[in-house]
Amino acid sequence: MTDAHDAPTPLNGEDRIHRATIEFGLDSDQAERFEQVLDAATAEPADLAVVVEALGDPAVAEAAWTRWGDDDLLDEAPAALADRLASVDDPDGGGAWLRARVAARAGRTADAMDLLEAAAETGHRLVLAELAAFESDRSNPQSARALLE
Repeated sequence: MTDAHDAPTPLNGEDRIHRATIEFGLDSDQAERFEQVLDAATAEPADLAVVVEALGDPAVAEAAWTRWGDDDLLDEAPAALADRLASVDDPDGGGAWLRARVAARAGRTADAMDLLEAAAETGHRLVLAELAAFESDRSNPQSARALLE
């Protein structure tokens, strides 16, 4: 039997940001944007452009995906957020990367490729890495290497 003393205490915003700096090596600004992305996946944010901007930082985007995986939320949280990001301007490619990741996870590889190819010109490190992985799967190592250089 557990009692109230055994239940974990929810972290406040400052503690969550501090945890992200330690866990993912983010600076405090990145950790704050990371928390904005996580929060946006479970509640409608006031400004989706802020979330897309946060995902434009590959370290923030990768940390969010990792946290969702650690918390067994990959089938829920990113998909709901990705749907809402489809209509938001995405100059840095982070939103496209998230949407492509969700599409690939759902078995929609052609959709994922289309999103990644459209975002390749942004130079987003995760977009290029995903494209390189697809090129490698296609037995095209030269194209994969070129994307990573």
